[in-house]
Amino acid sequence: MLIQFHLAAIGHIVVWLIMFFELMQHPFEEWNSAGGGLLIVFVFPGIPISFGILVAVYILFRWLLAYADFGFALAIMISLNVLHALLMSFTIFVPARLAIPIVLYSFALYHYRTTWLCAQIQARENKDPTYVW
Repeated sequence: MLIQFHLAAIGHIVVWLIMFFELMQHPFEEWNSAGGGLLIVFVFPGIPISFGILVAVYILFRWLLAYADFGFALAIMISLNVLHALLMSFTIFVPARLAIPIVLYSFALYHYRTTWLCAQIQARENKDPTYVW
């Protein structure tokens, strides 16, 4: 999780800087005549807003890890990643990039659930009064 968010943050900053410097090297009239209005929308408000959303989701996940069940936090992150991939399905890069954390979070959730279930079964067999079922 930590690696995914930091790589995404670095990617956002690098893309924003490349687009910003490309926009500054060429006159505004060139960009405007070649459909650069869309580029300007991405450079000035788009990528910084996207970076802010990335930071907000990172804070949400850290908050879920601190105050909620680990399995619930993983389920929320899988849902947010799938929703993000569906919303950005007009590009191929974003869903392909999000496939990696979706698969990794799914494996982690599966192993977390099976380990928790095995621990509960073992506690029940041992007649441990602290098991929750």
